[in-house]
Amino acid sequence: MSAYIIGGEFGISDDVFLQAKTYHSHIRYGRKHHIYVDTGRSALLLALTGIIQQDGKKEAWLPYYCCSSIIAPFKQLGFKINYYSMGDDLQNPGLLPDSLDGEVFLFINYFGKENYGITSWLDKLSPDAPGFIIEDNVQSLLSTHLGRHGDFIINSYRKFLPQPDGAVLACDIPIEYSLQPADETFISKKLIGKIIRENHGNSKFFLKLLAAAENRLDNYIRPRSMSYLSRYILNRTDLKEIAETRRLNWFYLSELLKSMQLTSKEVFPLYDSLAAEEVPLGFPVRVQPRHRDKLRDYLMQQNIFCPVHWPLPSATKIGTYENDINLSKSILTLPIDQRLVPDALSYMAEQILRFYTKM
Repeated sequence: MSAYIIGGEFGISDDVFLQAKTYHSHIRYGRKHHIYVDTGRSALLLALTGIIQQDGKKEAWLPYYCCSSIIAPFKQLGFKINYYSMGDDLQNPGLLPDSLDGEVFLFINYFGKENYGITSWLDKLSPDAPGFIIEDNVQSLLSTHLGRHGDFIINSYRKFLPQPDGAVLACDIPIEYSLQPADETFISKKLIGKIIRENHGNSKFFLKLLAAAENRLDNYIRPRSMSYLSRYILNRTDLKEIAETRRLNWFYLSELLKSMQLTSKEVFPLYDSLAAEEVPLGFPVRVQPRHRDKLRDYLMQQNIFCPVHWPLPSATKIGTYENDINLSKSILTLPIDQRLVPDALSYMAEQILRFYTKM
């Protein structure tokens, strides 16, 4: 069995509770209002609430390539949903509206990268065009140059950091809202599971705890305050160091895969560059759909846990969003987070090579 555990849920170390040094780790976007809540979906629900309060139309445009948790707040508030395509590489949008007439338009900056396909389209819209833009930066927490295009900017700490909860909504538009207290059961299960995970405890037990906590989020969305525990951990987190480590790991893995000639044969990076201000969520690659799940299962057996962003439903009309669906069937996100050292990344690359060598 490997000495490494690569990817998966972040653990929480005892050291963070004893650390005296603090950092200014709160993500801000220079907006009048920054509302700290428990999850990204809570932040999105508050944004939609603010739009309704501004007499915005309850109709929205969403990328077909998105997580189901993004769709949930729109459905909960009774929005009509239209979808546009992001193409087979997330860089060539299509089926966009001709204009906005009071609708909500949401776009995602995927994997820490600026969504130039959408931001260039938005730049061409009239600045006086009616409508509300929501910029989803959940996958781009540490890419702090983003957030220029949204009337509402949404971010979440949970994809990048070990804290149990925490998300932020930034906007200039005032919102009338009230937040419920943090969910003690959710936070406690997350905390215990993360501590057990960090200390290499029983995997079945901590995975059961973590899953039970996440299942509490799948019901009716009730925006809650960010927990004291997560604020405590966040204030002791060096975001600059984490950003630098993630960038170094991205470049290191990129060169490894190239040196093994995997990127020219079997494993095709979704992006081949990283701009100076971009901090990656992971290292997304495309593989043959017939190999994707087998490769993922093989890596899991080697203690390498690669998420899929995201499984998508079949389109109701044949051919519609076909490119997005094809990408969904072939994509795999290789971990490059701040926990990983070069030897661990080398081990992961070697296991990918071994999988294809055995085929």
